Amino acid sequence: MVTQFTVAHLAPDILTEIKLLEEKLRSQVNQNIVLIAYSEKEHLSQTDENT
Repeated sequence: MVTQFTVAHLAPDILTEIKLLEEKLRSQVNQNIVLIAYSEKEHLSQTDENT
């Protein structure tokens, strides 16, 4: 079974919080940090993939 994901649709205030957290973590570790929000799209079995 394969699980597919799609980008999560988030409210602007939540996106702002995510960006602030990215910046905070970036400054703490001195490395680029990217947080990704996603939603589970659907489950596909191996046989579904081949059709």
